[in-house]
Amino acid sequence: LENWMIEHLAMVLISTYGSLRKAFHSINGTGNGAISHIEWCTASNLLENRCKLNGDTLWKVMTNGGKDGCITRSAWRDFFKRLSPEDMKKVRLKAGRMRKNNAYGKYAEYLKPQRQQQQQQNNSPFLVDDSIVNKALSTCLGIITAIASRTRNQHLITSRNG
Repeated sequence: LENWMIEHLAMVLISTYGSLRKAFHSINGTGNGAISHIEWCTASNLLENRCKLNGDTLWKVMTNGGKDGCITRSAWRDFFKRLSPEDMKKVRLKAGRMRKNNAYGKYAEYLKPQRQQQQQQNNSPFLVDDSIVNKALSTCLGIITAIASRTRNQHLITSRNG
């Protein structure tokens, strides 16, 4: 993956969840410290239209071609460490602005030249852009995140009382 793709994923995750750490814990709905393939598919399907990166491609990169079977916290950190500290600082600033201004549409405009170049190479991890689907998926992501959080909290309460 190219650096700008990792930057884009980080920006969407940070603007959605607040930080990469919070994103990891939100996607890891079971709270076991590793993102399973099912958890990743659920999150990536909801994020694909906003992120424009193929979830299967990202899964393979983060799980050593699928051999690892899950995305551990350390694999997650290592994946995003591919970005320099300066790049991560820029990503966090942009994500903060996106979160504050809800500027996904503006950011999509910013990405258009890079997306077109990638599509011309016929090796595109990008999916079709559809603003209506983006809004619906954004809503679904919020609902699923809330459900996963509630389920994790109920699991913690049950395990403490059990």
